[in-house]
Amino acid sequence: MVKSSGLILRANRDMLRCLLKASSVIAIIFVLLATLSWSCRPEPSCKLPGQERVASEKMVRAIEYVQNQLGKPIKFYGMSDSSPSVGRGAASWRGSEVSISVNTGLDYEYAEAVVAHELAHILQNIQGYYGIEVEMNEQGQPIFPQFGRMAESINSLVLDLGADNWASGRGFKVEDGLKNDFLPRALKSVELLKESGYVESFDWEDYYGSLAKLARAVTTGEQVQVSFSSEFATQRNAVAYAKWKLRLSPYGLFSHLDDEFKRNFPGTWQLGNEIYAIVNEYGISDRDSSNKTIVKVLEYLHLPYPLFKVRDISTGNIVLQ
Repeated sequence: MVKSSGLILRANRDMLRCLLKASSVIAIIFVLLATLSWSCRPEPSCKLPGQERVASEKMVRAIEYVQNQLGKPIKFYGMSDSSPSVGRGAASWRGSEVSISVNTGLDYEYAEAVVAHELAHILQNIQGYYGIEVEMNEQGQPIFPQFGRMAESINSLVLDLGADNWASGRGFKVEDGLKNDFLPRALKSVELLKESGYVESFDWEDYYGSLAKLARAVTTGEQVQVSFSSEFATQRNAVAYAKWKLRLSPYGLFSHLDDEFKRNFPGTWQLGNEIYAIVNEYGISDRDSSNKTIVKVLEYLHLPYPLFKVRDISTGNIVLQ
């Protein structure tokens, strides 16, 4: 991820007061122009990273609303990664800073839809939606990177459709982005999966046993050796299938991707539909149903604590052990 200069949608009044006290008019103008390159108020004079056009009124209103709920400004960054496996936006918390990163190569309306989607995720965290986390090292990185990617996939599975609905309900063109960018990238991911030589594996008894053994070792600090990459990859690809089905089906965009999975990876296709059925059974339309669903998916996949932790982001409390 390549970060550009941040954009905080709130005027720095203290800085302006200091400027007014300065003795040199030239110095005032110079510093003010430098300030406006990274900071502006939540009004139509602001631009998202990578965009030449100013933010639309509905974008400004959406940012204002979420900032008011959050009680602090949101900082914006640009990113340039175009990999099919990398999302077009991300919301994150680093200490006291809340930020949204958005791909700088997107067209104006798609960029706004991506930002609106990420604003919805910030709201979900404020409102007490659950998220899955993994064990981290001292540098703040997952001890097992593949577990971190799985946690991200399950979080997206349960939370992304709700974020889409919030954004589209405010008038952002979510469907266009799904059709013109999200779907082609998903299809490209399937092509890369075929080229990688991915082989489905379903030795669940040994796999679950290895996960339990590793979870005990993390708790006790003992050294163990386990190997379960094939089954883990099958689970993760099934979660990706279910996530794509949830987001694309409401717009009639999933049939081609569905055929690709069914033809090339029938076992993953079946497991993905079982996960999809769990989400449909327990729902994701509100906080309580979403929280129940994320727990049920984690239990269904036999992903144990402390390798995977369910946390209420609004309170910081672990809610499932």
